Amino acid sequence: MARTKTPKEPAAHPARETVATIRKVLDAAALKVKPFVHEDQCGFVIDFEDALYEGAVAYIILPENRFIFAIDLAGTGTPDTAHSMAEYIARANYGMVVGNFDMDYSDLSARFRVGLDYEGVELGAPLIKNIVATALEACDTYAAGLADVMQGRLTALEAIRTIEEPEA
Repeated sequence: MARTKTPKEPAAHPARETVATIRKVLDAAALKVKPFVHEDQCGFVIDFEDALYEGAVAYIILPENRFIFAIDLAGTGTPDTAHSMAEYIARANYGMVVGNFDMDYSDLSARFRVGLDYEGVELGAPLIKNIVATALEACDTYAAGLADVMQGRLTALEAIRTIEEPEA
């Protein structure tokens, strides 16, 4: 009988203290996580119970000392909505100081991503918490509008105005 290999837990990774801190922050945010290790990356895959999101990842890249938190939106756009998606993303990103939405032109999927280079400093809970909160807040504000654009329900400008100028 063949045995299935159990994936390595991030705790076995050289950056186990940093990974443990990331886990604590994600647990405190009540996010459902599953650990992963892949070559020079380790972290967590996050499942959302919200139909708007496909999922998310929180991981570190060694030896670059980078932390990434990315939320993937559910579904994809169509060739007919690709231009509007790009316009919406540019409009949504314009005022953002940290993080950004981006789109993969090969499959018309979209995500929000925040990254941090923590070379020379400890990646502590406050930094991780701020990055996670930034991503969640940006998605709470803009992801539904992007989904409307992806599905052709609104133009980019209509969706942005609904969010940024609700009284207009």
